[in-house]
Amino acid sequence: MTFQWDRHVPAERRTEKNFLPAEVRLSHQYALYLHDRVVRILKHAHASQLVRVAFRPRSAEHASQTAHLGGVDLWTWLESNGYQDVVREMAFKEMFPALATDFCHFVFEALSCSRRNKLTVAYALLRKPFQDNLRQLEWLLADSDEFVTTFLERPASARESNARQSEAYSVPLIRRALAKTAAPALHDPQMIHDLRYDKDKHFSFDHLSQKAIHLVTTKPALLTEPQNVNFIFSNETSWASQWRHLYSTLPILLRYAVDICEPLAAIAFGEIAPGLAEFRARSTLGFFAWAYDLERARQLSGEMRSAASTLGAIKVNCPHCDRPARDSRIALRSLFFNGHLYCPRCRKQADSESYAATLHVPDPTEPPTLVN
Repeated sequence: MTFQWDRHVPAERRTEKNFLPAEVRLSHQYALYLHDRVVRILKHAHASQLVRVAFRPRSAEHASQTAHLGGVDLWTWLESNGYQDVVREMAFKEMFPALATDFCHFVFEALSCSRRNKLTVAYALLRKPFQDNLRQLEWLLADSDEFVTTFLERPASARESNARQSEAYSVPLIRRALAKTAAPALHDPQMIHDLRYDKDKHFSFDHLSQKAIHLVTTKPALLTEPQNVNFIFSNETSWASQWRHLYSTLPILLRYAVDICEPLAAIAFGEIAPGLAEFRARSTLGFFAWAYDLERARQLSGEMRSAASTLGAIKVNCPHCDRPARDSRIALRSLFFNGHLYCPRCRKQADSESYAATLHVPDPTEPPTLVN
């Protein structure tokens, strides 16, 4: 079976060179698919004008004064005239899409750079969205009142400090944010923290991002070797290692980011973006296709015991005849890429949602585990 690796890549970008090794291309497409879900949430909100905030002036004079105001001028007027509830709603509705849009810009460009073998730039770009933007989004979901109050009433430095990257602060924040998602058990808070912030762990993004940003690093865990410069002298072996790390970890963080953004959008805009059921089905099928790809390519390298440990027990059963596909890996890949699968036994076709509902998995909520 032949898969169209570029089916989700915009037409104008399909002519770009694709340097990705074959074994990580599915992982790359899976990462793009997760990124695109956040984009769809944001596009739906803007197209439906859900980001707008309506308010009722308390008097004809107020109505007259605000008739031609907008932007900062309207914001200042509302603060000065006692419309704090409106200002707080505006802050929430503006901060979520702004943070999420910025997050998507950096992630997409990082993936584009990876595709073109500009891995130093890719790793440099990934530091901000996962350390800064995602932390603000977690805070916004975990305690929106505290976030908005801090944003409106305290200096910007109160929202950015090294203490907020510490394990003592970050892990409880992640746990509180996950409690408000649809599947809190799907992600391990400690692992999500370690992937983003722990310089001492070699699988951490911060470990490689610091080296991508700085030519020379001096901290013991990041120490640049003698007669070397970080990332500058990479060769094919180095690139292969960097790609293995990128695509064995990035989808975990992107799926987590989607799960943070979904409830935020529901709170901010009062409705869920279309396609959630299909996304959950295809992202689940895509996850196992991704994990199969990692196992087949032997990319875990002692760093990750993913759900790959249960892959042999997965059965992709036809929703019509309940008979398993002959090759689960191929079936999962086809369902992820195409959104449907034809059963040669009963000669019927079913979509990804139907197949996801009948997927036989030992423990579908078991989070991947990273080890030192």
